[in-house]
Amino acid sequence: MSDSDAELLRRYRWRNPRTEAEPMAFTFAEFVRGAFATWGWFLLFALPALVVTSAVPAVFAVGPGTGGWGPWWGWALLYLVYGIPIVLVVSLVALAVGSPGAWLLGWCLRRSDRIRVHVIAFAGYGVAFGVMFAWSLGWMLSGRTGLDTVVFRSPFIAASGAAAALGRYRAIVRTRPKPFTPPGEDIPEE
Repeated sequence: MSDSDAELLRRYRWRNPRTEAEPMAFTFAEFVRGAFATWGWFLLFALPALVVTSAVPAVFAVGPGTGGWGPWWGWALLYLVYGIPIVLVVSLVALAVGSPGAWLLGWCLRRSDRIRVHVIAFAGYGVAFGVMFAWSLGWMLSGRTGLDTVVFRSPFIAASGAAAALGRYRAIVRTRPKPFTPPGEDIPEE
């Protein structure tokens, strides 16, 4: 048994879920940790999304005869102050609604050991879920189901895709054992 296998056994205190046939299998605890890491990434990316969704209409509305929205930074500050609590609550709902699909996607990909496949699949899932969630949120809040509701929330859709990809990548990197290097062999010889 190598040191990396011993580290995994020590970490999990039971059998390692990853085998030759399923190199990307995961435990429920790993899934929960990855889901909350993805939520954290989304919250980080949601801050610029709030600024963009407030600043872009304000910048384009200002002009002669339009009355204007006022300075874009004022609207950005307003969106941040009132938007952060709303984003926290809505993203927790999205986490609860989207987690079963992410679990299923991870389960279906457990036999593929290519990190790129996992990252691209989860980015696609994040974008698809973001579009569906933006559309349904627009329908619930305003009764509008047009393309404009999705386009207006496109920064949040991009944040959802990036967060899902980064969350999966970090989960893979965290669960992969580090290769064992005996002391003294990590220094290259000249």
